Amino acid sequence: MAGKYDAQKLREWLSSQNIEIDEKLFAKLFAFTKKLDQQYPENPDRSKQRQELYQEKRDALKLSDIFEANAAECAEIAALAQSFLQEEGVSSSYFSGDALWDKGQEFSEEHSFVIIHDGAKTYIFDPANPTNTNSGKFPSIYKTEANFEEEMGKKQKKFVTATNLLSKKQAFYGANDGSNVSPERDII
Repeated sequence: MAGKYDAQKLREWLSSQNIEIDEKLFAKLFAFTKKLDQQYPENPDRSKQRQELYQEKRDALKLSDIFEANAAECAEIAALAQSFLQEEGVSSSYFSGDALWDKGQEFSEEHSFVIIHDGAKTYIFDPANPTNTNSGKFPSIYKTEANFEEEMGKKQKKFVTATNLLSKKQAFYGANDGSNVSPERDII
């Protein structure tokens, strides 16, 4: 799907939206988001079904089992996205950590996502939480001011402020030790 998008028109659209990302990379992330939504539509019982699968099959559970049941959540979706990006030759890595959706949240939630390297730029791709727009679902791609990997390399509770390229909303991605979050101390 990504190869079918008109790169020039996509570049023009990205520029008109003040989105700074390579159009070929955006096309791949957009195609992944669209295909994921088509093949695995919203499932209100996703969490419950996923938990049941993990309890029933334990060590015999395969990633494909979870997707076949349409029970994939962030860990599985990020793993699938990482595999897709590897096949597409995109420098990226899977990250299992935490996220805060609001700076005022007292506790973060466990969350998996993908870190993408595009030249000197680093993005956070959150494939499990696409950006909803009037034109449908778009990939949630975030840019950070702080160096995410450098901060996570310190191996301490820390969240990096990330801004969604499309919606301009902020989220906070990082690592936690299960304790409550102090914005002044824990968010960069």
